[in-house]
Amino acid sequence: MIPKNGTIVIVDDKIDEALPLITALSKENISVKYYSGDIDSLPDEPISDIRILFMDLQLEGSSVNVDADVGRVMSILTALVSENNGPFILLIWSTKESAYDKALIEKIESDAKINPIGVRSMEKAFFFERVDDDSEQPYRVKPNFIENINFNIEKCLKDFDQMNLMMKFSNVVRSAEVSLLSGMPIDTENTQAWIDELSTLLFYMAEAEVGYQRLILDGEINNSLVNHAVLDVLSDLLNDRVKRSLSEITEEIGDWEIRDSILVSAEVDNVVYKLTREPKAEKPGEYNFIYRYGEDALPGYKNISKLLKELNKMDDGTKKEVGIGLVFDYVNRLGKINSSLLTMEHCDSGKLPGTVHIREDINLMKEILEPHEYPEEINDQMNLVVLELSPSCDYSQHKWKRNRIQPGVMIPYGLFLTHFTNVGAGYYYISPVLDYNDESVVIMLDKRFFTSEVLSDSSDDKPVFRLRKEMVIEVQNQLGAHVSRPGIREVKP
Repeated sequence: MIPKNGTIVIVDDKIDEALPLITALSKENISVKYYSGDIDSLPDEPISDIRILFMDLQLEGSSVNVDADVGRVMSILTALVSENNGPFILLIWSTKESAYDKALIEKIESDAKINPIGVRSMEKAFFFERVDDDSEQPYRVKPNFIENINFNIEKCLKDFDQMNLMMKFSNVVRSAEVSLLSGMPIDTENTQAWIDELSTLLFYMAEAEVGYQRLILDGEINNSLVNHAVLDVLSDLLNDRVKRSLSEITEEIGDWEIRDSILVSAEVDNVVYKLTREPKAEKPGEYNFIYRYGEDALPGYKNISKLLKELNKMDDGTKKEVGIGLVFDYVNRLGKINSSLLTMEHCDSGKLPGTVHIREDINLMKEILEPHEYPEEINDQMNLVVLELSPSCDYSQHKWKRNRIQPGVMIPYGLFLTHFTNVGAGYYYISPVLDYNDESVVIMLDKRFFTSEVLSDSSDDKPVFRLRKEMVIEVQNQLGAHVSRPGIREVKP
């Protein structure tokens, strides 16, 4: 239950009271960060990976005024927890009256920047006991300490089974990482031998991934490419170990339930606007996107693009503006999720299979977009891209002679819906919505332009990202089906 990857933070001005907690967690192989509560001791930038935060209310300098004490704690939380931190649990150590806990919880609930999914007040006396005032460590944890901490975490997570799942997954990833590095087939008894053998082993991994001829340029090792290739291989190995360990936790999580159909919402002038995804009563298993504003709503649409077109037809400025904003907020979230699932960081050196590059060739982009009617002034908002589709074996077996590329256009999602949805004819591969520079985009590949080019022809291309293997295979399969389609002769009426 307790995350073991360093996402626990302890804030306590009395180190002798914090040490038993740190010691108890360390014995369970759980890493923590500790801060005294002094503003000067806090990190220069707020932390963005806190999952459990132990906070002491009776910080040094606290007054007898509840508002002043709570204000001091809030200033620490603001300096400590990043706005992009995501969900976390706040466990409050307190020896004062419950008025402090209540005031802090009310303050947190009213602060949009700090939003824990659970807040739990815990008395120190229930978890710690005094040993000896003259001892170097006068406090110690009581028996069943870890079990009691887990009990309070479970109370916070009683309505958040999936957060529980993510914490367990985090522990599995850490365990898999340790297993991967400790399982390397190298000599661990001799330090120098360990370094030499690891270096050789990692280079062989890189060679298997991209091929020897790509790793050696003019007789020297291309260090950047080696590093990227090694990380790709290690990522695949880590992923394999994680999957093998996941079966251990799948039965420990509660049933999945969609508790709320609201995708995104906003409040303007005391009116709540919501974009929802709701099941069709007449067709189980199918859903409609519905825009709700106050007590009214637009009709449901199966496709989000159709809903967006209806929003553009609305006369009411506020309803229209807020609705369009909610749709794009939702689409932007989908783009970031899809990019996490389907892409990985690009390689700075050369083209690897699946790498997407931006190319400066306005004439080729116009030729690809020629069948579509669109205003020319939006050309500068789109980018010609080329996707490297050469088989991986060409790299690893030193057979790579030319780049096999699939040209296309990367189009902002809003422009795609407005001008390019009628693609038809089977010529195009349309990617899922992806994220590029915090903007939702679609990549439209035209299979008729698939070609090859000599290696030196692509030196000025700008790498964007690299598609994962599953997506590359999907593009290759569609391209193969396009090339091999038999066609028929017919006389049309």
